[in-house]
Amino acid sequence: PAIKERFNSDLNLEDADAAARSIVQRAVVLRKHMAIAGGNLLIAQHRDSLRYARLRGGAMLPRVRRFEIGDYVYYRNTSARTALDPEAKPEILRVVEVRPTGVLVLEGRCGSRLNAHVSHCAPCHLPIEDHIVDPRLARPSPSLACEVCKFPDAEEWMLLCDGCGTGWHTYCLKPPLTHIPEGTWVCPQCTSSGVSKEQVQGRQPKGESSLTVPRHLKELEGAMVMRPGIGRGRRKTRQMGVANYVGRQGRSHRFQVIYDDGEVEMLGLMELRSRLASGLEERAVERRVSAVSRKARVCWELENVETIHCTLEHGMPGGQSREKAVVLHTAIQRAEWGEYEPTPSEVRGLVEIILLEKVSKVLLPFAWGGDGMHVLLDAGCSVRQMSGGSSVESMAPGRLLEEGVSPCSEAVVLGAPAEVLDLCLPSVIKQVGIMVAGCTSLGYVTGADEARVRWLRCMQEQGRLALRKVGQRLWVVVFATAIWKQALMRHAEGLFEVV
Repeated sequence: PAIKERFNSDLNLEDADAAARSIVQRAVVLRKHMAIAGGNLLIAQHRDSLRYARLRGGAMLPRVRRFEIGDYVYYRNTSARTALDPEAKPEILRVVEVRPTGVLVLEGRCGSRLNAHVSHCAPCHLPIEDHIVDPRLARPSPSLACEVCKFPDAEEWMLLCDGCGTGWHTYCLKPPLTHIPEGTWVCPQCTSSGVSKEQVQGRQPKGESSLTVPRHLKELEGAMVMRPGIGRGRRKTRQMGVANYVGRQGRSHRFQVIYDDGEVEMLGLMELRSRLASGLEERAVERRVSAVSRKARVCWELENVETIHCTLEHGMPGGQSREKAVVLHTAIQRAEWGEYEPTPSEVRGLVEIILLEKVSKVLLPFAWGGDGMHVLLDAGCSVRQMSGGSSVESMAPGRLLEEGVSPCSEAVVLGAPAEVLDLCLPSVIKQVGIMVAGCTSLGYVTGADEARVRWLRCMQEQGRLALRKVGQRLWVVVFATAIWKQALMRHAEGLFEVV
């Protein structure tokens, strides 16, 4: 206390002599009592050295936080922090794997993963219901498609149903909306099923006891899953496990797989399908069959009438006449496709019913010299001429794939006589993933033979055929799937069917 009182008094800086004497006195006091302070420091260092010795010897262990799979933790990325952002709030991540080395595999809401030691994580105190996300708070996927037009564009006009989470363009509704409604919005499907806005507003997320498996995922419930060997030298051999649906995380479905050795792993839908044990052998067989089919690919033989007749029978089996083969042979020899090129009005008739601008590319196997191409360009289509000139061989089996056609992204549009369409349509639709449209005479339907009628009826029963008359010509449109037809058709006005 006496030392403290000596240092509490202020220095009188106005009197230089008095200030000098006071400083000298304070220095003497500090020098006299420095040994005591040093002794206290040595005692503290000795006490700490004993504690560290016990820690190194195993007599005292620090408390290790224990986490389980499915726990939510706070994670602070200390390596990414800078002096400009010292108060960065920790992220809330989910534990998907606990390793024996004390490393946690954490997963974010977007599905990305990172590895972090338990010393960098803390238990999350928020009451988070595992795998349960209120649809009103769910973040929509960037590829969420409209339920009407099946396209994910124009997201600024996309409405999300608060009842089921589906997307709807305002201009696709009937009647269309001119603005984004405020508050709770329920889609027409939920409204027709009896769901009201009041029910959605009062709805609470259900617990796991009421968890239901979506209908399209029921086949994966209880499926056998194979885990490949992991580690250097495949230290852990592959294991078999059983998949169980545990709910949704955001907009993605999650499955829990329990392996024979007791380990638990969380998988997404795509990764789960790739590990299905029941489908491994089937996929191997498909790869072998695909490789064999590529080697033994059916080639067109168009040298004479007999080979052309056999090629027609392969594409449209049943009742192909020799007269058709003769006409086709003559047309191939002449190779005068310009007279069959669609006129601008005929191309407009196609654009009026089909959203060709949504297709990645429109391929023209026969060169167009008129204004029909300009109609496609004005409609917003990306048009591409096939290389190698105007030839029927450009549509032979496998030739479009060699040309660089990307399945499920391109369409083929051509004008040709009826006999050439019988040769080309079955081949092209197997190579192009969206659609093929051929402009020909009305006799393609009115004067069709048995083989052509049978093939058209088959496409019509599958929901893949569209026929439209434009003037004295006919558009024959064949889609790769019925879903593509529903997505690309503007309307069904002016279409007719094969009876």
